[in-house]
Amino acid sequence: MLVYKSIHFYLSFISSFLTLTRLPSLQTPPYTMLRKSSDQLTGNDRFEGFCIDIIKEISRQHGFNYSIEISPDGAYGSKNPITQEWNGIVRELIDHRADLGIVDFTITYEREEAVDFTMPFMNLGEW
Repeated sequence: MLVYKSIHFYLSFISSFLTLTRLPSLQTPPYTMLRKSSDQLTGNDRFEGFCIDIIKEISRQHGFNYSIEISPDGAYGSKNPITQEWNGIVRELIDHRADLGIVDFTITYEREEAVDFTMPFMNLGEW
């Protein structure tokens, strides 16, 4: 799922050509994985998986470049109940160190207050 800081960004993302400087993700098979290769891979070629296929196709259709990086703290994003500070990909988006996050996020009420989500690419359980 794509996660972004602002719906305004998402609308401009869809309607214009952008170069994304940073797109954080996590290694969560089968969504994002390091590609196994005997060659030294660099950049986006290091990754494969369902989320990678999604962003590759979206970028092809809308004409933008992106750079996938693993989130430095390895977290999706949760809010510390004491400090009220976020970590993970959510923090990267809030601090504008990332333009989009692509990962198998669980949409929670708390996360929805901090960032915006696209439509999920899968649903678990009954609603």
